[in-house]
Amino acid sequence: GGSRSFTASLGQMRALLELGLINTTRYMGGISGGSWAATLITYAPDSAGDDEHLLGNIKPPANISMKELHNITPGCARIAGTTDFSDYMVHWMMRHNASMSWFDAVAETYLRPWGVRDHAYPAWDDQQIDDIIRRNPGLEKKMFITPRKGRPFPIIGVSLLGPRNSIPFSLEDRAYRMIHSTPLYAGVPTVSNVTYTRQRFFFTESQVREVGGLVEP
Repeated sequence: GGSRSFTASLGQMRALLELGLINTTRYMGGISGGSWAATLITYAPDSAGDDEHLLGNIKPPANISMKELHNITPGCARIAGTTDFSDYMVHWMMRHNASMSWFDAVAETYLRPWGVRDHAYPAWDDQQIDDIIRRNPGLEKKMFITPRKGRPFPIIGVSLLGPRNSIPFSLEDRAYRMIHSTPLYAGVPTVSNVTYTRQRFFFTESQVREVGGLVEP
């Protein structure tokens, strides 16, 4: 997970580019660090450079050395995998609570340096943005982002921890669910009853919630 998954995902996308398959791949999914990579690959603006620059060059395994691994072209997204994430966490924890610090540290490390705008609404294309604003006039002045041309449809995995009033969650009985975040919808595709358990001193408290459904903008 984390930076290892991020770096591996960049390599996989670079291989698709090398094989000429990136524009014929229809879907792309990612979780953990793979979701950071999928978000970057999908929403990086043209100003971040072309795909070869963004994803880096390819070296035959026999030609790889520690010196070569440290020689990363400026602007290549692989640089993010060498960044000390903990420094950003400390920086943002001095300004936010722990959960918001995590969001900002991820954005600062893996997204913002390449122009991916956080706190923006994802959409598939300009036509969808017009439709969203037509149905939701209050979003007219909000910021939207759309995928790069020719990108696969992204399905970004996001963890749904549980109800706020169940924090802190029991370490033994965590019941996380995966949210699908895409340019067209977000949510949990299947509906189920989920039991959330809260650890409170020497006692546990449980509640059951129905979880599932998709929301479109």
